[in-house]
Amino acid sequence: MLYRIRKQVSILFVVGLFLVLVGIGIYYAFLKPAPTCFDNIKNQDEEEIDCGGSVCISCEIKTLKEVEVIWAQAIPLNQNLYDLAAKIRNPNPNFGNPGVKYEFQLKDKSGQIIGKKSGTTFVLPNSTKYIIENNFESQSEIASVELKIDTGDILTWEKLKDYQAPELYIKDKKFEIANQGNYFAEASGVVTNGTTFGFDTVDVNIVLFDNNSKIIGAAKSEINTLTAGEDRYFSIRWFSPIASQVKSFDIQAETNLFSDDNYMRIYGVPTTQ
Repeated sequence: MLYRIRKQVSILFVVGLFLVLVGIGIYYAFLKPAPTCFDNIKNQDEEEIDCGGSVCISCEIKTLKEVEVIWAQAIPLNQNLYDLAAKIRNPNPNFGNPGVKYEFQLKDKSGQIIGKKSGTTFVLPNSTKYIIENNFESQSEIASVELKIDTGDILTWEKLKDYQAPELYIKDKKFEIANQGNYFAEASGVVTNGTTFGFDTVDVNIVLFDNNSKIIGAAKSEINTLTAGEDRYFSIRWFSPIASQVKSFDIQAETNLFSDDNYMRIYGVPTTQ
């Protein structure tokens, strides 16, 4: 009797082991999910978990940081008109984004959205920049502003190899309250292109501050066909009174390095890969 029981147990063990091996074979052959770049496992030829190698996105791209909104504000002008201004920062040292979507959300005192203004801009690596929208009309008083940023799919970021900020300098900066004429104030200066490339378009952004570092004015201008080594005078005028005394101002010049059409080549080829 004991021998018979042992024999039955052995047979059951062998059959069970066979079924387990068959099940494992079926799982690995037909049921096991194929390796992906989202399985939280370092497989395929990944350099780190779910990044690098010949299949997944680079580990540099995967660890990119979000664009930061430093501040956003509405500046009252004449009746129902506002200038909208914001300052954003890209903390990534080697990656920029050619198609950043933004939306100013304008709110009343209760926090309800009463208007929106959207657009698209670019961000260069390791940079801060102003976003300015002039003459926005609102029938209700704007109490606060929030800026929403959408950088799109992570693969839209581009690495600029050996990136150095373009050598666009502002000199002879000046801000004056007008004593005559049909405008109230004027900012001016000279943009110098210190690069070896000419640019089809260079944007100039100006922000005014009062004694408490509050933004009381913002304007933008565009310079076309700025050749390599060229100096170009610019001026921007305010046709509405400025609410407070201007204590300081900031002027920035920028150009889109992601657009091939923006380059007026003198010599050399810009590297964007």
